[in-house]
Amino acid sequence: YANSGAGAINLARYAGADHVILLGYDCQHTGGKAHHHGDHPKRLGNAARPDAWVRNFELLAVDLNGLPAINATRETALTCFPRMLLEDAYKVHCKNAVPKRADVVCFHGQPRPWDVVLPAKLL
Repeated sequence: YANSGAGAINLARYAGADHVILLGYDCQHTGGKAHHHGDHPKRLGNAARPDAWVRNFELLAVDLNGLPAINATRETALTCFPRMLLEDAYKVHCKNAVPKRADVVCFHGQPRPWDVVLPAKLL
């Protein structure tokens, strides 16, 4: 799908995920920045065409064949996944704790893991 974030979702699918919560999938230059961090060195790409990624995610959404994927990204150009606040996604999908089967937690972009404040009952 030509995007590391899409690759992470696809990896979760093949690893047997029951659901996926997307964080940091803005697919746009949020705040005028290509990344939440500084630009990559010149030999690497710097998100020159994030609008092109949107179509790749639309294809991925179809290929997920019903795997629930919720976009909890604060600002996003993606419309192919249902939107939900991160706090609500935790309430719906994690109930009282992160599922015991949770094998991979992938933060791609912002918020960064240390920026997320979990409710005390989930800690």
